[in-house]
Amino acid sequence: MLASGIFTCNQRLPQHESAPAQVKSPAGVSYHTGVRRLNSVSPPHQLLSSSQGITISAGLDRATLLDAITRAATMVWHAAIYNNFAGTEIECLIRSRLQSGALTRLDIISLRPHPQWGQEFARVLRPELSEHDTAALFAQSQQWCDDLAANFPEQVRHIRSHALPLQPILLLGDTLLAGQYAHSSLISAQGIWITLQAADMGLADGALWQRYLAAELPGNASAGASAIPAQPWQSPWPKALGRYVDECRQAAHMKCATESVSSPADKLWYS
Repeated sequence: MLASGIFTCNQRLPQHESAPAQVKSPAGVSYHTGVRRLNSVSPPHQLLSSSQGITISAGLDRATLLDAITRAATMVWHAAIYNNFAGTEIECLIRSRLQSGALTRLDIISLRPHPQWGQEFARVLRPELSEHDTAALFAQSQQWCDDLAANFPEQVRHIRSHALPLQPILLLGDTLLAGQYAHSSLISAQGIWITLQAADMGLADGALWQRYLAAELPGNASAGASAIPAQPWQSPWPKALGRYVDECRQAAHMKCATESVSSPADKLWYS
């Protein structure tokens, strides 16, 4: 990232790669070994696939993430900070799709914690860092999001939210990735992640985005309010998937006033 906020991509964007190798666990379950990583020191991720549109991975799998970004026309990011995306092939791909117009909308929900739980969440988010260093990391992430929104004002919306973070969620077109926060020495990117495919759960193309935009939850609309039909969201799997989309909706609605990027880093956490 340059000082002016203009990003220069000096590496090739991800191309089609050969399928990851498969290995068998002692129980006979097929695992896929990821071949792409967010940084060079991360171990290969292990994917456990099912036939119901659900994939479980040990760690946030980069191959799955890049593939979903490549196919998405709309995206919602609901994670506390985004430093792991800045200056990587993820940013290259995002900017390329924004510039081409293939990505028509990106909502980035970042965090302005409440003083009552900000310190605790800082330890959950980056347990190896001091509170001040975590706040500085958070400020850098805010600046990166602001730069992206400034470069693509018609497509990117940066939302600062007061909502209590419950899990990191990436809504990428018709694919949803979700992890979890934990009181652990390991960060969320190293935990269990699930990938859910809306189409395999009986939802139409764009159904996740429509639910995210809806003013009211399905079946609960007040008179004159905008809402989507209750069906097919009342079926068990769509209903379970919808909870993640609702979390993004509520967090986006709990937005706060934009702070100056020149504010001290600690103020972003505890003001």
